[in-house]
Amino acid sequence: MELEIQQERKHFLWNKHFGRDAKRKKELRTKYNNQYQEKRSKMTEEEIKNLNALANVRLKKRRKTIRNAKGVRGRKLRLKCKMDKKRYNATYYRKKQLETPRGKFTRMVKLLDSIDFTEIMRILTPREGFNSSVDAEVFICKSNFMEYIEIYRSSKFAFIRTAFDDSTEDLNLVHVKISGEDIVIPASNESAMSYSFAGIILYENGIIYHNNPCWDDNIRFKYIGRKRRLQTKDPVEYALKTCINMQKDSSNPEESKDETEEGYDQNMMIFEEALVEVASSERAEFS
Repeated sequence: MELEIQQERKHFLWNKHFGRDAKRKKELRTKYNNQYQEKRSKMTEEEIKNLNALANVRLKKRRKTIRNAKGVRGRKLRLKCKMDKKRYNATYYRKKQLETPRGKFTRMVKLLDSIDFTEIMRILTPREGFNSSVDAEVFICKSNFMEYIEIYRSSKFAFIRTAFDDSTEDLNLVHVKISGEDIVIPASNESAMSYSFAGIILYENGIIYHNNPCWDDNIRFKYIGRKRRLQTKDPVEYALKTCINMQKDSSNPEESKDETEEGYDQNMMIFEEALVEVASSERAEFS
């Protein structure tokens, strides 16, 4: 019975996000929005003011109807209004949060703490072996992991070895293609927790955002993490040392690689690219 309920829920979510009705609604929404923007661009300021005033009148009338509705209908209307407002606020906040590098970074840290990567690896590893290329619909019920995919592919994130843990588990990364997009994920919950504590960087707008409390702040390195800091050191010097130490564990390009080695190499490529660009920018500023 529970399996049937899970399958029905998966089918419902798939149709909601990727089905024919969802695509049709999205097309209509885009069409009507374009028509509205075109019409509004031809209006004068006075006409726009009158249009907004009319919209406010209709909105107040709708609120009054919901407020004064009686019985079961009134309870349903008020509950629907409450849920719509809650959903809108959550979506609005998340979109605003992801507009800034700090927002993306903090959200990624929370996702690393909340996602069950052991379960994700179980889905990616059926009986016939590791599946290195899957469709996003496989994870449609994993909303947090879907958000992880969205944030990761829209930015340059990399995972690095911390100064607190030299174990091999700290480097446990996996490369997988999800709907054609290259994604690197931690291979276990322990790895994800270590990265969320002090082992993740985001390179954006010429700045490396990080959560390593041992690195000092400068114009190219910005710390985002707990307020309590350790004795800080020069970030460029120690970032380069970290990169060199991690390069020693890279696989030989001539040898065949498994998914863990590919994930590690993909991650190193992003980290090295960020360091090269930051170092070249600093040399240009000092010259």
